[in-house]
Parts: sequence; structure tokens; C-alpha cells
Amino acid sequence: MLNTYLIKVQRLLHDPAYQFWGQADLVAYINEARQQVAIEGQCIRVLPRTSGPIGSITVSNGGTGYTAPSVAILGQGSGANASATQVAGVITAITVTAGGDGYFPQSTNVVITDPTGHNAQAVAQIPNALATALNQEVYNFSQFNSLVSQAPSGLAGGGQGGGPGVLMIHGVDSVAISWGQGMKPTVFRFDWSSFQAYLRAYSIGLMGYPSYASQYGQGVNGSIALWPVPSGVYIMDWDCFCIPINLLSDGDPEAIPYPWTDCVPSYAAHLAFENSRQVDNADRQLKKYQWYMTRAGTFSRFGNVPDYYVNA
Repeated sequence: MLNTYLIKVQRLLHDPAYQFWGQADLVAYINEARQQVAIEGQCIRVLPRTSGPIGSITVSNGGTGYTAPSVAILGQGSGANASATQVAGVITAITVTAGGDGYFPQSTNVVITDPTGHNAQAVAQIPNALATALNQEVYNFSQFNSLVSQAPSGLAGGGQGGGPGVLMIHGVDSVAISWGQGMKPTVFRFDWSSFQAYLRAYSIGLMGYPSYASQYGQGVNGSIALWPVPSGVYIMDWDCFCIPINLLSDGDPEAIPYPWTDCVPSYAAHLAFENSRQVDNADRQLKKYQWYMTRAGTFSRFGNVPDYYVNA
């Protein structure tokens, strides 16, 4: 894709042989243009994964009397295996031998069985899934940037639209949180000032299923705050706006979808002309970029009828 961008930008600059602009400069302009398109167009949308492989298992109660413990990991996922270590009848550690995939934090259980032992308990950690944590109010985007680059192309696994071409979360459009096993409603969104004034102002330590969310900051400094503070581990859906990685070679994946990719060359040419103080040419390419952005928005955002029977 990088070579395609380079050829298109060179055509706009009338410089097919890099006589006036070096390749390194054009690559820099292309990547700056890609950032501009992604942020202005909000065209890289990702639902981070809500399930994933088992990362580790923590023993919360070692129990007593264990001699030959076996570990079963129960949940919607598959392929995970683990083994338990016991010392003097007490479970001291559980080692994950295979992480599997498709496990949801809220519905994954670790069961330890033994002919003589009892009372041991353990909790599975699933780091590659977007979920709340007990008594944690604020969730930084940086915690989940790795998830947007791992989201599958379909809804299987709870994610969509990500991939290795995505660098980080820039903003979150909506938040949905699982309430038990049967519902995952979209929570109410407040701007930060209202969220602070009407909800966080009450320091009463309220915990439960979160009903409200607010974004504070953007990009690397962005975060989502929840209220009430989560009383457990609940799956979350974040509809994320994301920023792509820089393209450094033709093999690097492009996360910007068509028709937004058509906007990139004009803005890159605008930057090149602007840097060369060719004001008229720079303005011409900027207007062309704006036309392509309008075109991409028109192609991508179509109307819908919420209810065909509302007046029936």
C-alpha cells in the first residue's frame, strides 16, 4: 500500500523520479496525512476483543488435603489446559500449559478436583479481553491498545475491525457493559464536567453494575471512567476510534479502509507543496483533500429507518 501511495503522490507533485522531493520526505508526508484522515474522518473503528486466551491462574484459596489435583477450565472458550502444584496438601500454584482462546472473563471458572482435597479456589486471568476490574473506576486507553491490534475481522471473539495496522485508541464513541449473562446495555455518556458534578461528586463508595461513562482526555492520555464503580468483572464493548501505525514498507498493513484511502495522497501532496512554499499548489491539493473527505463520508454514512412500523 505504501508504494501505491507514493506513486499517487508523485503524480500529484509531477515528480515521478524524486527530483524535487526525496522518498523519505514523501513517506513522512503520507504518514502524517494518514493520521489526519484517521482522526478527522474517524474511519478506523474497532471493537476490542471481549474474549481471549487464559493468561494465568491465581490461587485464591489453597484448600487442604490435596494429593493428586487436576484442573478444569470451564467457560465458552476452548483449548486451555493447566496443572496444579500442591505442597503438604495445599494448592500453591496453577500453571497454564495451554491458553486456548475464546474465554470470557465473566463466565470462565477454574475447577480443581482431587480424590481427597477440598476447598481450593482459583481465578483465571484473561488479559486479552476488554473487561472491568473489581473496584476500578478509571480505564486508560493505554491498557487496551494491544487489544485493538488483535481484534478479529468479524464479531467472533467479541471484536471487529482491528488488526496489526492499528496503533492505538484515540477516542471512544460508546460503551456497553454486560449485566449478568443476559444483557449488555449501552451505558449513558456524560461529558467529563457533568460526570464530575453529578456523579463523582458523591463520595459514597457506590459499587454495582456501571450505568454511566465519561471520556477524559484523548489518545495516549485518554481514559474512560465508570459509575457506579464496578463491583465485579464485567465484559465491556468499546466502540473505538483508532489511529494507524506508520507505513514504513510496502508490506505494512493499512488499517484505513476504502474510500478513506483516496483522501491520503491529496493531503500528503498538500504538505509537500506547503513545505516548498508553493502556496497555490498547496491550497489546490487541500481543497481536493476536502472534496475527497466529503466524498468518503457520503459513501460511508448511509441513512437507516429505525422502525418501519412506527406509524402503522
